[in-house]
Amino acid sequence: MIEARFCNYNKDYQQRLGFLKVVNRVGQGARGGPGDILDRVKSLYPGGRRPPLAGRRMEEFDPKALIRDERIPSWIVGFVPKTLDRLVWWAEKVGLVAQSGRLSEWAAILHGVRCRPGEQSWMQDNPFILSLEERAFFVQLLFFHDQVLPFLVHHLGQFDAGASIGVAESCVLVTQALGDLLDTVKGNSPAELQLRLELRDVLERIGKQFKLDDPRKLVNSETRREVLKTLVSERLKGVRVKLAEYHAISRLEQLTDLGLLTKEDPNQPPVDDASREKTRTSWTWYVSPGLPAAARILAARLADLESFFQESWMRFCAVGLGQKTHELDAFEDQRQIAELLDETLPNARRQIGPVQVHTWASLSCLRALGRGYLLELATIERLLEAMRINSHTSNSVRLSGRAELRGRTAAVPKTGLSELLKDFTVAEGDRHVTD
Repeated sequence: MIEARFCNYNKDYQQRLGFLKVVNRVGQGARGGPGDILDRVKSLYPGGRRPPLAGRRMEEFDPKALIRDERIPSWIVGFVPKTLDRLVWWAEKVGLVAQSGRLSEWAAILHGVRCRPGEQSWMQDNPFILSLEERAFFVQLLFFHDQVLPFLVHHLGQFDAGASIGVAESCVLVTQALGDLLDTVKGNSPAELQLRLELRDVLERIGKQFKLDDPRKLVNSETRREVLKTLVSERLKGVRVKLAEYHAISRLEQLTDLGLLTKEDPNQPPVDDASREKTRTSWTWYVSPGLPAAARILAARLADLESFFQESWMRFCAVGLGQKTHELDAFEDQRQIAELLDETLPNARRQIGPVQVHTWASLSCLRALGRGYLLELATIERLLEAMRINSHTSNSVRLSGRAELRGRTAAVPKTGLSELLKDFTVAEGDRHVTD
């Protein structure tokens, strides 16, 4: 079971997912904790604390210039030099920076899907342009660490493609999503109690800004439902719900970077540079064609995110991002899957110890999506488990750890899996799972 968690966006700033790519790129090899990573990011700007990293010129990294590219859906920068400490906080909250202060296994996945590894120029490798593989990676990363977001996508999926979402509507939607997450946190562990306290505090503060007679009505699921029904646009006119705006805008901007929302009205596309500038820096979003269908895939597993990541993550991304794919089967397509696993194995290997299966499998699923194939994490798990218990391969493929999303590790030969399957095929009957 995945531990419940969320990002408490209580500051006036917006996120561009490209900034997480910047943290990931400059943080490679950092050993001095979050402060070291922060200094590395600051060094990219004129007036930074330390000289720029080798091979980079300060003037190359100009987010305002980099972001105004036709391929980037929103032109709101978000972070500026004086708020870069919030960027590192965000990278920690979404798991790219581990508790040790170094880049995490999640960062290894993001690094593994980089389109131009080794490229030093920010202009040539613009971090704000997200590839298909990077967008799919961020779906998993954000859904895992900010579980308000899946509920928000679920509510957005109730709208028709092309529907517009303004700031007032987004505040109501994110309040619903915050409440939905609170309703699912039932345990009494210290972490769950802390999470409930944080969510209750956020909802009560939002209730005060909505000028409710009793802000606690947003905490209770039944009264929350009735209150939100009454929050029509007329009531919201002239009322600033700043905390709800912070939570809503941050997440809707992320969904825009992912391609699930757009800033341009599909029925009235911009006709010139001035109108494009206006729409891409506005606070209005439009539902993309793929979002409603993708939200239906998510809805079936909304109460069990681990199952969603294992069984439906890639299908959600393919449908939501408008990609046609051919689904791979663990046994009929095992050689093709083995080739993908062999390709990504170097990126997943650690200097010491076994490979984390989640990192390895995620890289392979993302590589497959980029080539037009649908490969789920559970499909890879089934193949690896079958190889573990098959007499021909059991001595070479060894799995250990807990049978959950990020609990499994694997010891595999340096030659990879394709060589093991060279002269025979693992039978489908070998796929039963044993602990």
